[in-house]
Amino acid sequence: MGHPHTYDLAELGRYHGAYQEMMEHWQRVLPAGVILDVQYEDVVADLDAQARRMLAHCGLPWDDACLAFYEAERAVCTASAAQVRRPVYTTSVGRWRAYQSSLQPQALDIDDDQLVVESASTRQRQS
Repeated sequence: MGHPHTYDLAELGRYHGAYQEMMEHWQRVLPAGVILDVQYEDVVADLDAQARRMLAHCGLPWDDACLAFYEAERAVCTASAAQVRRPVYTTSVGRWRAYQSSLQPQALDIDDDQLVVESASTRQRQS
């Protein structure tokens, strides 16, 4: 089992909490503007603008192939291999809401747009 967080809800909560802590660390220690936050919902809503934003942040030139990634014929060896072969779609946006009641044990807060998972730093701020 290569990705235990994909098979266990409690492990997913711990995994996401660890990710949040790591990102909070890098946001604290790196100069402002080094890390670009990218929201999934923004990407699927406007791939062109978000792809341009990401490339600009990395100092890379624009390439129209960024919008036609699904047409590339190279091998894809990831769990999302089937998704890579189709254009960006919005059907997954908000899909987690159907599972909201099952997510409660791992969730500190669920707002309108995203699931917020408790991390050690959020526990400290609340105490």
